[in-house]
Amino acid sequence: MADARGLIPLASVPEVEGSHVLLEEGLVNAEEFIALAHRCGAWVLYYDHDAFTAETFILLDADPLADEPIVEQQLSPDAARQLQELRTAASRRAGREAAVSMCFMAEGLPHMWLTRADWHTELTAERDRFLAEHGRGSEGRKDYDHARRAAEQQRMAAELAGDPEFRAATKRTHHHDIAATAYPPAGHFGRRRTQGTPVAGLRRHAGCDRAR
Repeated sequence: MADARGLIPLASVPEVEGSHVLLEEGLVNAEEFIALAHRCGAWVLYYDHDAFTAETFILLDADPLADEPIVEQQLSPDAARQLQELRTAASRRAGREAAVSMCFMAEGLPHMWLTRADWHTELTAERDRFLAEHGRGSEGRKDYDHARRAAEQQRMAAELAGDPEFRAATKRTHHHDIAATAYPPAGHFGRRRTQGTPVAGLRRHAGCDRAR
């Protein structure tokens, strides 16, 4: 559709700070957004998508690497069954497209568009209801968010540990470049990236510092 409107498609949504226009699918659909970009005189249409990560979608314990998942052990049989059903539903959708975003620039102002898959919205709501029902207050939610970030960092580090170029690198800047290429900087919509995940932490978890 972008080509038909004379726009250059670029598979990378820029990071947005400050003022911007955000349009969601409830206001305009993808075709209408692209037509708007054309009418506004844009040359480039930025786009991106989020692949669903099932492994870290629902974690109950503050330490995802702990040998004994304390919170899960305290769940009732019915709650444990609900949790398993949620994780099964998430695993069936692993790797699927959860969200699509687009962006164009007009008058120096980023114009953003976002749509989320219905199944992702519904599954997230089910997860949040489950967490609320089982007593995850604000402190619990902080622990949960921390656990998700820690699990994600561990997974990224494991992937980088298997990269010969990353392990052979001797300079921090080289490690950063490799990590940034594998996990580009975070975009406007908070996709899983290296922003917020220090390369020093990835180096440590990947075993590079111990190897030197």
